[in-house]
Amino acid sequence: LAWGVDYVAAAAGVKRVGASGKAVAGALIGAVLGLAGGLVLAAVVQADRLEVEVVGWGRDEESWSLAHIRIFGDPSAAAVWLDLDRVLTQTYSRLDGARLSITAACVDSGYATQAVYSYCSNKFRRRVYAIKGMSSAGRPIWPKKSTKAGGKVNLFTIGVDAAKDATYARLRITRPGPGFCHFPADRSEERR
Repeated sequence: LAWGVDYVAAAAGVKRVGASGKAVAGALIGAVLGLAGGLVLAAVVQADRLEVEVVGWGRDEESWSLAHIRIFGDPSAAAVWLDLDRVLTQTYSRLDGARLSITAACVDSGYATQAVYSYCSNKFRRRVYAIKGMSSAGRPIWPKKSTKAGGKVNLFTIGVDAAKDATYARLRITRPGPGFCHFPADRSEERR
């Protein structure tokens, strides 16, 4: 597989201390080549941390992975969610000097479900969504509407099979352009 071409980074190695007092590993603020518009954030909750990725999307779904951040701490405690709020408010620079903000975020509710629901419950207007993956043939990546989880949280059920098919197809693209995925040169293949 071709993992993408390198792009210039404006600054690397930015670290933040997570709720556990450990450094947040490897946040990268990138100078994005050719990025047309929106930035999105995805967060996966683990027992001792949040795994966060920020992706910039350009014309024809070309993408740039801008940051892979680990926020260490107990997801049932408020501190990790405050750190995630700080990540959500960061801005990123294009080479032309334009500053881009994260326009939407998804937080996987498969682990620490109630903590995710609590975090996302009052952030719908900010386009911060609780999601849950479901493997079933024919389910679209993004549903037409959400369901109410716990009676008050908008939950979007993601079509995992379709998402994996689209991701693997994009990772097979070998030249920049429509659908191509760019990764920083200093990011290990396992973190791409």
